[in-house]
Amino acid sequence: MCKMQAFFLAAVFLGVMYAISGCSEQIEMTGTYQQVSGIVPGSSSVIELEGTKNGVWQTDIDEVSFRWSIRDNKIWMHTKTGGVIIGRITDQGFVIELPEVGSFVFHRVR
Repeated sequence: MCKMQAFFLAAVFLGVMYAISGCSEQIEMTGTYQQVSGIVPGSSSVIELEGTKNGVWQTDIDEVSFRWSIRDNKIWMHTKTGGVIIGRITDQGFVIELPEVGSFVFHRVR
């Protein structure tokens, strides 16, 4: 019975260590991001990612609220209307590709 308890404790310890190491690799994304490419002169596009996992994408003509999460080096933005916007994380921020619209490159400003 002692060997079984030792095996169980070792398995629990390894599981906890794996979970802790996974948490420490979480990318810190909270902040403000400004669109840096594809901007039409005189327009602006800003995404705010809050620590509460809520966010907002503001443009000159619209504002979209969403909940966000990080998975597999991608940022997932779930809009309140049921849409999902996925961006690829880069060193400076992230890139969003929208079908029939194009790419939006965002860099962190705060």
